[in-house]
Amino acid sequence: MPDRGDGGSGCGLRCGSHAVAAGKQYMAEALVVRMPKLADTLVEGTLGQWLKRVGESVAAGEPLASIETDKVTTELTAPAGGIVLELLVDEGQTVPIETPIARLGDPSMTSATAAAAVGAAGAPAPGPAAPPGSARAAPAAAAPPDRQAGPPAPATATSTAVAAPSPAAAGPAASADLAAPGSAGPGGPGPRPTPVAARLLAAHGLPPAAVTVPPGARRLTKADVLRHLEQPAHASDALASSSPSLAPPSASAKASLPATASPPEAPSPGASDHGAGVLVPLSSMRRSIAEHMLAARSTIPHGLVVAEADLTELVAWREATRAPFEQTEGARLTLTVCFVAALGRALAEAGHQSVDLGVAVALERGLIVPVIRRVEELGLGETARALAELAGRARAARLAPADVRGGLMTITNVGSFNNLLAAPIVPLGQLGILGPGLVEQRPLPGPGPSVRIGWRCLLSLSFDRRALDDLAAERLLIATVAHLARLPSERGPSGPPAQR
Repeated sequence: MPDRGDGGSGCGLRCGSHAVAAGKQYMAEALVVRMPKLADTLVEGTLGQWLKRVGESVAAGEPLASIETDKVTTELTAPAGGIVLELLVDEGQTVPIETPIARLGDPSMTSATAAAAVGAAGAPAPGPAAPPGSARAAPAAAAPPDRQAGPPAPATATSTAVAAPSPAAAGPAASADLAAPGSAGPGGPGPRPTPVAARLLAAHGLPPAAVTVPPGARRLTKADVLRHLEQPAHASDALASSSPSLAPPSASAKASLPATASPPEAPSPGASDHGAGVLVPLSSMRRSIAEHMLAARSTIPHGLVVAEADLTELVAWREATRAPFEQTEGARLTLTVCFVAALGRALAEAGHQSVDLGVAVALERGLIVPVIRRVEELGLGETARALAELAGRARAARLAPADVRGGLMTITNVGSFNNLLAAPIVPLGQLGILGPGLVEQRPLPGPGPSVRIGWRCLLSLSFDRRALDDLAAERLLIATVAHLARLPSERGPSGPPAQR
């Protein structure tokens, strides 16, 4: 029989301590999920969004988070089934590859053990007390009002694990990371800011408490800060706080000025009426594009050749066959499709095998270049369908990392934005990039001394001088123009060019 001298409470305490011990054991044996290396050149990745929360179950192969890397957003699936014990990286945070980002527990653990494991994840590790400012340090007293109003100090570690309540942890000493929604966090009352939001707050000298968040929000996000800064009443305040030289001098500063010195000039009226001086952090895509372009421009010796193409017959043929082509092939016959087909055939004639061409697709947040495989083997219909499918997935953010790798050359249709000519930067690892300009009606030479109105396009070819010399680049561009001129004559029985 059980010892009743415990008054009925000893078993509960022992069972609770056993659950805590088991939880710590599970935590030590938890499966660590790391930031994946989704590309050979990838050195870091950004955690876009957690699709599972602490305490929830996840099955093997089920999406756990979205990862933004190399301009592509992809889903990270769980390597095994289990219970989410700890989320080690905040949404929007960029970390090096192989960095632990989450811990998964055994799916067979009981609810009590799972709660204890989650509590072990959020509790401070045994040993010396964590220094003030550590993300897991338990503050002994509330920070002074002047410290609460300042920007949050950078945390040494972050975790979104939520500790389950236990009899031994019912006191008020809770770490900053374990604060409930709406409770005080580092930098003042309210939801704790994400790393991106914290950097934005610090850049503008704003306390987290000054930003209004939606009801029930668990975190203060970048969108909340930007929405606050866009308000006219706060734009000038943010500019003044982030630029001390523009802020009016304080009373003590005025008193310390020499009598002969004039006080600093106040900012001119309207200087910040339109958000002047508001710094917005680069998105992961814009940062990736900037790094890629800088590396390409710095390491590739660029060459440029330009040719004029008479596309009068091509434009007339396209207008006459567009409707039956789209009905038969199920895709639009765009000029970009014609440029892709012509360049692919020109590269194949030059001796290149397996011609994989990248096609630049403009998005609201940047530019991405999915790759069409083995273009030299595709007819116009297959090329049109492949381009439409890749462009659709690009705009829906459903491209895989493999979809943007391995291109031999790239085409960027700068004419679609009414540009007559451009000198695009050669992508890293490629031979060059073709930039067709605006296709427009112009006076062109006619038979003899006459002049006619036709459709003209300037095509620029930026190339890597280590791979091509000027002569080879000029021959490639001339061959591309020749294939554009021959497309109308390559007709199938129903009118469009025959499939190759």
